Amino acid sequence: MNPRTKILATLPLLLLLGACTEEQKPVVKKEVKPPEPVSAITAVHTAYKQARGWAPDCVLLSVANLDVKDVPGQEGGKMAAWEMTFVSLKDRQSRRYTYSVVEVPANNLHEGVSGGSPDMWSPVGQTQPFAIQLLKTDSPAAYATAMTKAKEYAGKHPEMPVKFALDWQKRHLNPTWRVYWGESVAASNFGVYVDGTYDKYVAMAH
Repeated sequence: MNPRTKILATLPLLLLLGACTEEQKPVVKKEVKPPEPVSAITAVHTAYKQARGWAPDCVLLSVANLDVKDVPGQEGGKMAAWEMTFVSLKDRQSRRYTYSVVEVPANNLHEGVSGGSPDMWSPVGQTQPFAIQLLKTDSPAAYATAMTKAKEYAGKHPEMPVKFALDWQKRHLNPTWRVYWGESVAASNFGVYVDGTYDKYVAMAH
């Protein structure tokens, strides 16, 4: 048998061995990490970059967490989604932004930063806008400070969700976190105000 014939004769065997070798290779599955909640300041600063493209003079009006059932908030002040409202003092407009770690089409919530349509705004009422630099107390720090006053209540109501809302009411010296227990501010009967600049207890919120 000449060499050419030998090669042709062994070729099917080599192909078969090659196929078996390919089949025996273990399939390595890439680990997909679940989305992780983030702190308020992380969300605010990320959204602020986009908001400045809308209005270079924008300042912050309010911050609040949003409920995302698929990604529950971590105990300690980190949440899956946050809502921020920015204000353009020059244009007298406000604009709502959201930051989410997941896509939730049913709630019109998109992963990353999303901006709504601008609305007219006027400086009336008790809530006043403020420079983003005044927000120095992050939500985990606000939670820890609130817990110095809320430990007993939280222990008696372990099933009750903890939520966060930040704004600057004229009765307070600085922007202030309201860390509250319940489904909404209106339905809550217990909460703690924490200074959003200096991270200190301000008052109880009932």
